[in-house]
Amino acid sequence: MIETVHQAPGRFDLALDDPPEEIKALTSRAFAALIVTPAPIDHPDKIAYSSLLGLASYVGIHTGRDKARTTFSGYGPAWLLTLAKAASTASVSSRPFYDGSNASWIRNNVLRIGSSENNGLTVGTISSSAAGAKTGKVLAGATPLSVLNDVCRRFGREWRVNPNGTLDAAVTATLYPTATTPTALATPIGGGRDLNIVGLPAVAFDERDDWDDYTTTVTCNDSDETHTGTDTLGSTPYVNPFDATAIISRRVTTSTTADTNADCATVAAAQLGRYDQPQRNITLSTDTYSISDSVDAGDYIYVYDVENDLYSTANPITFGGQIIYPQTVRVFGVRDGCSSEKGYYLRSWNGSAQELHDLTPYVAFENHKVTLDLGEPRRRRPPSAVAI
Repeated sequence: MIETVHQAPGRFDLALDDPPEEIKALTSRAFAALIVTPAPIDHPDKIAYSSLLGLASYVGIHTGRDKARTTFSGYGPAWLLTLAKAASTASVSSRPFYDGSNASWIRNNVLRIGSSENNGLTVGTISSSAAGAKTGKVLAGATPLSVLNDVCRRFGREWRVNPNGTLDAAVTATLYPTATTPTALATPIGGGRDLNIVGLPAVAFDERDDWDDYTTTVTCNDSDETHTGTDTLGSTPYVNPFDATAIISRRVTTSTTADTNADCATVAAAQLGRYDQPQRNITLSTDTYSISDSVDAGDYIYVYDVENDLYSTANPITFGGQIIYPQTVRVFGVRDGCSSEKGYYLRSWNGSAQELHDLTPYVAFENHKVTLDLGEPRRRRPPSAVAI
């Protein structure tokens, strides 16, 4: 099983079927790279490693095995951003999100290029500008991954780590063109392909709404509680069952990088936007055995299912010779089985050099439906609200 998650490392578990001792021995090579390609490759050792990464649909970092030495387990490459040396509490002078120099947030406080703590991750597509510089603070023990999430939110960016180990950080539409025009449709009415839209076959939905985290007021403090900001709902649609007065729910949060009242107010408003409505968790399953060539975590897709209120009369499209009115929603997570249609390779350090092994003949393939997490899994909301 391979799970990819929007703005999170995700994880993988690859089981082997009666592998030889040579392959079992590889499970001891921690931090090896599991490389998955959309189709098996003959003689992958003849391909330059950079080219192999360019073909990959997924790369994971191996961190665990079972006692029988027949599994590879680990996380996506973003996990490497949790491993740098713990930072000390420090104020950060005014600097841009990224400008290619040693004065930017991404270079110094995320990839830490100047201190050689980036664990091989490098700069990819990053929206850079010397303007919009912000001061801030990094708490002791904060990982580069936590700083990346906080800084991206403050600068209005999103991030992802690609299979080749490059970090992209940009506005949503730059990283995910499907935000404007989705290219996949999930609907119970059938699969197939129509013009520029791929229909996912045999789709089924499981949906749940809850108010567990409903909030009416959010207050944000900076790390030393010298600055604060608050945002409150203009009106509260719910009342308590005893005297019918408006429900009051207050949430206090701390920003690790905010150091002004304005920053704290911005964080408070963003947090209130996550919790001011019921949380809808929708899981979509489809009979396809591989989806990574058409849908990735972070992409937007069309979803049409009237029974689950997943439709929009303002959004007509033509599919299968008829006009339907799908909703545009975001995919926050993808869980994909290990399919015989793909290729699986391990690049590891043998003590003196990197070497590549083909794991494909030994993989225990799974007859596993692909599932997509839509809506609000893990209590995260897209930067631009998408009502579903």
